[in-house]
Amino acid sequence: DNRNGGLLDVYAHNIQTGIEERVTTGSTVYGQLNFPGQLDISGERVVWTDTRDGNNEIYLYDFSSGVETNLTNHSASQTEPKINGDVVVWTDKRNTYTDVYMYNILTAVTARVSRTAYEQKSADLDGDWIVWKDSMTSPPYTKSIWGYDLPNAGIDTMLTSTIDYSGVYPVVSQGWVF
Repeated sequence: DNRNGGLLDVYAHNIQTGIEERVTTGSTVYGQLNFPGQLDISGERVVWTDTRDGNNEIYLYDFSSGVETNLTNHSASQTEPKINGDVVVWTDKRNTYTDVYMYNILTAVTARVSRTAYEQKSADLDGDWIVWKDSMTSPPYTKSIWGYDLPNAGIDTMLTSTIDYSGVYPVVSQGWVF
């Protein structure tokens, strides 16, 4: 919403009560919320990409506590946040290539999820699985969808491999990857 002078803020509207609430606490939030994949919600929590600190950061707002938190606080760019329960994932550019990172809300621990030396991005998560697309940037230039099994010590596995999926954004739900 740009009702505060053309800069984007996040507002939530409770369908049952009709109450609208401003989620972001900064007086001016520079955001990229008009791009797909920059905002997600799970239960009482919402995550989004925010540039108020001068670069793309991932923020979390918890409706039950009313607390807004910068989850990434890093000079590199972080985008494409997704949340499911107590886990947040995003695309992170703190290394040479983009990687997938996760944050556990209960333990306040951030960890790198993807482990290959290529471009990993567009993560999704559901239950015990995190999935993302991986693009090899050297021959044979294969593209694949990888999965990360949370309960099994975070073992990551290539789930599919193809030559071109440039428009594909993997989605996981109840053990199925689309």
